[in-house]
Amino acid sequence: MAKMYLQIDSDGVIWDAIEYEHEGYTEADVKLPLPTGCIGGWYRLENGAFVFDQERYDRLNQIQERDATLMQLRDDLKSVREGLYPIWSQIPASVKSVLEKYYETTP
Repeated sequence: MAKMYLQIDSDGVIWDAIEYEHEGYTEADVKLPLPTGCIGGWYRLENGAFVFDQERYDRLNQIQERDATLMQLRDDLKSVREGLYPIWSQIPASVKSVLEKYYETTP
């Protein structure tokens, strides 16, 4: 057993583990090595034991996948805008105004 200091939220979810005292961290005697992912929000501390939370793990992975998809869409949109810029600069202002109003009201 080793003495560790754990950052645990109000739901008992472990977010960090360090070997020295620090404000906001809870002292705990734990078995080393720590489980993989124990400081990634996948585990709870219950009665001194690390308990894997499959539902939370799945939810966090869904969020990470969604974030990766959003980042890819953002990069794709940037590429489209960069590709259209030479064309957009050639469109007369009156036509741009109509297009901008259309896209402001169209989902």
